[in-house]
Amino acid sequence: MTQHTAVRRVRTVAAIVLVVAIVGLGALWATSLPTAAPAAATPSAPQTAAAQAADGEDAVAPDYVVVSEGDTAIELLAPLAPADEHPRRFVADVLEANDAEARSLRPGDVLVLDR
Repeated sequence: MTQHTAVRRVRTVAAIVLVVAIVGLGALWATSLPTAAPAAATPSAPQTAAAQAADGEDAVAPDYVVVSEGDTAIELLAPLAPADEHPRRFVADVLEANDAEARSLRPGDVLVLDR
């Protein structure tokens, strides 16, 4: 075996060991991530005032909303804006109060409505 062939084999083995180590660490990291809470432990989204009125209930503004898949901040929060406040201003205020940004909302995020 020539010296060149031996060096290539050592490099190949080192590369394989490195790849296996990276994959193993990635798998270890992935299993250490927190998992989503069971549905029973997650607060459910309150009904909007319109849905409560349709159910024959008195319309009561919710204290919080839970972001669902596909929700946008404006679609979720604008219907809850007080009549005397512009919906976009209300959405901006809620996001600021929750230290959140509209583009970073994820399903399961809870937004507290400061009323």
